[in-house]
Amino acid sequence: MTEAELKAYVKRIARMNGWRVMESKQNRIVRPAKGDSNGFPDLVLARDREVMFMELKTDDGIQSSDQYAWSLILPAYHVIRPKHLDNRLVELLA
Repeated sequence: MTEAELKAYVKRIARMNGWRVMESKQNRIVRPAKGDSNGFPDLVLARDREVMFMELKTDDGIQSSDQYAWSLILPAYHVIRPKHLDNRLVELLA
Protein backbone atom coordinates (compact mmCIF):
# COMPACT_ATOMS: atom_id res chain seq x y z
CA MET A 1 0.00 0.00 0.00
CA THR A 2 1.37 3.40 -0.95
CA GLU A 3 1.33 6.35 1.43
CA ALA A 4 -1.32 8.04 -0.74
CA GLU A 5 -3.56 4.95 -0.55
CA LEU A 6 -3.00 4.78 3.21
CA LYS A 7 -3.92 8.46 3.58
CA ALA A 8 -7.15 8.03 1.62
CA TYR A 9 -8.09 5.00 3.73
CA VAL A 10 -7.34 6.67 7.07
CA LYS A 11 -9.27 9.81 6.08
CA ARG A 12 -12.30 7.75 5.03
CA ILE A 13 -12.35 5.67 8.24
CA ALA A 14 -11.79 8.75 10.41
CA ARG A 15 -14.70 10.61 8.82
CA MET A 16 -16.94 7.55 9.16
CA ASN A 17 -16.19 7.67 12.91
CA GLY A 18 -17.03 11.36 13.29
CA TRP A 19 -13.54 12.87 13.08
CA ARG A 20 -12.86 16.14 11.26
CA VAL A 21 -9.72 15.78 9.17
CA MET A 22 -7.17 18.42 8.19
CA GLU A 23 -4.54 17.36 5.71
CA SER A 24 -1.05 18.80 5.58
CA LYS A 25 -0.39 19.33 1.86
CA GLN A 26 3.35 19.67 1.64
CA ASN A 27 5.69 18.38 -0.95
CA ARG A 28 9.33 18.84 -1.78
CA ILE A 29 8.70 21.41 -4.50
CA VAL A 30 6.14 23.77 -2.93
CA ARG A 31 5.69 24.39 0.78
CA PRO A 32 2.63 26.62 1.15
CA ALA A 33 2.80 26.81 4.95
CA LYS A 34 5.11 29.27 6.66
CA GLY A 35 7.07 28.73 9.84
CA ASP A 36 8.44 25.43 11.10
CA SER A 37 6.26 23.29 8.85
CA ASN A 38 8.95 20.82 7.78
CA GLY A 39 8.02 17.41 9.07
CA PHE A 40 4.58 18.43 10.37
CA PRO A 41 2.26 15.37 10.53
CA ASP A 42 0.25 14.40 7.45
CA LEU A 43 -3.13 14.54 9.20
CA VAL A 44 -4.70 16.36 12.11
CA LEU A 45 -7.92 14.76 13.38
CA ALA A 46 -10.37 16.37 15.80
CA ARG A 47 -13.55 15.12 17.46
CA ASP A 48 -15.33 16.13 20.66
CA ARG A 49 -12.47 18.43 21.76
CA GLU A 50 -9.92 15.64 21.22
CA VAL A 51 -7.07 16.11 18.74
CA MET A 52 -4.75 13.53 17.16
CA PHE A 53 -1.77 14.01 14.89
CA MET A 54 -0.94 11.26 12.39
CA GLU A 55 2.18 10.73 10.36
CA LEU A 56 1.54 8.16 7.64
CA LYS A 57 4.32 5.85 6.49
CA THR A 58 4.65 2.74 4.40
CA ASP A 59 5.60 -0.36 6.40
CA ASP A 60 9.29 0.28 5.74
CA GLY A 61 9.17 4.11 5.67
CA ILE A 62 11.43 6.02 8.05
CA GLN A 63 10.62 9.27 9.85
CA SER A 64 12.79 12.24 8.97
CA SER A 65 14.56 14.11 11.75
CA ASP A 66 11.99 16.93 11.42
CA GLN A 67 9.12 14.45 11.75
CA TYR A 68 10.75 12.93 14.81
CA ALA A 69 11.17 16.40 16.36
CA TRP A 70 7.42 17.06 15.94
CA SER A 71 6.65 13.66 17.49
CA LEU A 72 8.44 14.73 20.66
CA ILE A 73 6.39 17.89 21.21
CA LEU A 74 2.89 17.12 19.91
CA PRO A 75 0.39 15.33 22.12
CA ALA A 76 -1.41 12.29 20.70
CA TYR A 77 1.13 11.86 17.87
CA HIS A 78 0.88 8.53 16.02
CA VAL A 79 2.84 6.98 13.20
CA ILE A 80 0.40 4.88 11.18
CA ARG A 81 1.51 2.16 8.77
CA PRO A 82 -0.49 -0.31 6.66
CA LYS A 83 0.28 -3.05 9.20
CA HIS A 84 -1.64 -0.98 11.80
CA LEU A 85 -4.92 -0.89 9.87
CA ASP A 86 -6.55 -3.87 11.55
CA ASN A 87 -5.92 -3.19 15.23
CA ARG A 88 -4.22 0.07 16.14
CA LEU A 89 -6.12 2.35 13.76
CA VAL A 90 -9.48 0.87 14.74
CA GLU A 91 -8.69 1.51 18.42
CA LEU A 92 -7.54 5.08 17.80
CA LEU A 93 -10.52 6.10 15.69
CA ALA A 94 -13.29 4.25 17.56
